[in-house]
Amino acid sequence: GLVGVVVALAQGAAWGWTSATTLACGFVGVAALAGWWALELRVARPLVDVRMFRNRRVAVLSVVTFGVSAATIGSIAFNATFLGARPDAVGYGIGLNATAIGWALLPMTLASVAASALSPVLLRRLGERPTVAASGITTVIGFGLLAVLHTSLVHYLIASLFIGSALGLFESVTRTLTVEAVAPEETATAAGVNELVLSLGSAVGSALLGAALAAHATHGGRVALGGYTTGWALCAAAGLAAALAVLGLRRAPAPAPSATVPEGAHR
Repeated sequence: GLVGVVVALAQGAAWGWTSATTLACGFVGVAALAGWWALELRVARPLVDVRMFRNRRVAVLSVVTFGVSAATIGSIAFNATFLGARPDAVGYGIGLNATAIGWALLPMTLASVAASALSPVLLRRLGERPTVAASGITTVIGFGLLAVLHTSLVHYLIASLFIGSALGLFESVTRTLTVEAVAPEETATAAGVNELVLSLGSAVGSALLGAALAAHATHGGRVALGGYTTGWALCAAAGLAAALAVLGLRRAPAPAPSATVPEGAHR
């Protein structure tokens, strides 16, 4: 099911969004996903317990995971392609070779590690809502900067620090809070659901960004700069949607107080 949806998104610009092939792929994909969802609700031991999405906290955290992963993870290859584009040939890009692209991606990785390490401190000092929302807000800032400033490597590196911070925050915080939102015997399933949503988000994000490039392809086979700015704007929009979704995040219910035995009752 996911394959059909992703193929329709990735190839829609090339095939035509209203073409029979695109519509057929999209319809088959959506129908297959709907059938899979219904089947998972009926079986005694589902592969993925979709009932877990009835938990409001799990549902909201899944929306954040989907949106931020679509932007931050789904754009890795997209951004690397831009870094490798040569300005003298296509009129934009940084013109880095493969090795230099790897070094240029390093600050984002370091920012991700640092943000992930700081997430427990942020949760304690700021609380759940501000910390989770920060992953969406930094996504908006990072890709918003790229959409308007992309003519030098310095521009990219500054933006990548925000993108990396969003990546580290959401991966650490949403997984932790998702596991804490369910009963102890469901923690493994909750972690798996979070990972599944992350994978879905990155796949859909990558497909949408590929569609943005395809929609701005010229007759000579090159991609106009608008393909990249559109893609970065889509990533910023995904981050904004994730940040707004946090408004629906309710506080975790307080644990029930443990029963106390009156002094002398054991005698």
